[in-house]
Amino acid sequence: MDVAGKVALLTGGARIGQTVSQAIAQRGCGLALTYRRSRDAAEATAAAARATGVRTVVLRADVIDEAQIAAAVRQAEQVLGRLDILVNLASTYERTPFESAGARTSRTRSTPTPGAPGCSQSMPRLRCGGPAAAASST
Repeated sequence: MDVAGKVALLTGGARIGQTVSQAIAQRGCGLALTYRRSRDAAEATAAAARATGVRTVVLRADVIDEAQIAAAVRQAEQVLGRLDILVNLASTYERTPFESAGARTSRTRSTPTPGAPGCSQSMPRLRCGGPAAAASST
């Protein structure tokens, strides 16, 4: 898929989001990055993307809250002019000692990603068949 000249909304600008953001920015895709708690990581991700020459915006939004994600989509469209692609990477992240990871991992895997439908429904282009990707860093 050629993403040059397009704009992606990427939820979760930390961890895996940093790598994905850099990869699509290097291909000429603008970025709207959302974060819930990891502002510094999202800002660092945006700075790296800007260094490739693409426009970016960083927005605070909890993807579980439909009003917050709808507001983030509106802001991103105002700043960047459009949204063509959705990449859902937002997740619950809890630093866990290796010894106790079993129970925590089981709980995390059984937790659905409630923000994905809200993000998709908030983006008009996606309702018309635009591309979307969903992944999890948990």
